[in-house]
Order: sequence, then structure tokens, then C-alpha cells
Amino acid sequence: MRGILLCFIFLSLPSQSQNFVRFDGYCGLPVIETSLKQGAIAYMDLQGNPSILIDPGILRDWNTEFTNFTLAHECAHHQLEHSTVEGRLERLVYPTVTVEQEFDADCEAGKLISANFGNDYLRQALRKLGRDFPGTNGYPSGHERVKNVVCSLVDAGLFVPKRRR
Repeated sequence: MRGILLCFIFLSLPSQSQNFVRFDGYCGLPVIETSLKQGAIAYMDLQGNPSILIDPGILRDWNTEFTNFTLAHECAHHQLEHSTVEGRLERLVYPTVTVEQEFDADCEAGKLISANFGNDYLRQALRKLGRDFPGTNGYPSGHERVKNVVCSLVDAGLFVPKRRR
């Protein structure tokens, strides 16, 4: 199993010619531009150095609020140790862990965005998440993710949902 994981990590290494961009507004990790179908991922190299990989072509189609939420989400994966070898191995061995890790990273990102930009900004990010992400390959849908973030922030007293008229 370990050989498979190391092979997966090695194959996902970005090329040395990629542009390095500092994004200090969240967790101070290097942000590396590369081609990704996911848009962004929390990445840890073989030496244990964390970074965030982004696809600027995909992020270009996202609003600023959702892009910031996504970067905060990827930072949360690192802070919650989901990007470590152990965290990645858990995802491979226990498929339901993917959903749990995504929900946890979403909640941490929601707290960070709410604290730094306010709840209206967070609402804009969550609108995009809820509308445009159907959920595939073991990942929860955007609707499920939004519901989880809102419930967790409401429970913590950090978010008051707007009432529909």
C-alpha cells in the first residue's frame, strides 16, 4: 500500500518550471500554478513541504469570494493534517474519510473567511459552492457542503443565516 501512495505522490509532482506565487493572506504557504482538474489541492512533497497547487485557468472562472474560500479550504487541509502521508492513507483505506475531511476543511475555511471578510462575503462563496459543485468521486455535493458549513458556524455562534422573505 505504501508503494502505491508514494507512486501517487511522485506522479503528482509539479514541474520545476512552474510559477511560485506567495499567498500570505491565509497560511503563508507557497501557491504553485499548475494544471489540475480540481482547481486547487493541498499538496505535500516527499520531503514534507506543504504547498497549495492551483489551476489559474479554472480559478479565473470563479468569483473572488469562492477563490479565497478555496485557498482557505486547502490551507485547512494542511492545518488539519489531511495532506500528510497518514491523512492521505486514511482516504485510500476508508472511503468515508474523504467526506469527513472535506467537511472539516470547509468548516475551518468558513470560520477563516467569516472572521477575515465577514458573513456577507462568506455567503457569496457558499452560493458558488452550492450551485456549481455536484459532488463526484466520493466527494460531497456543494449543497451538502454548504449545509455543513452553515450548521457548524451557526452552532458555534459565528454565523446568522439570512431569512428568506
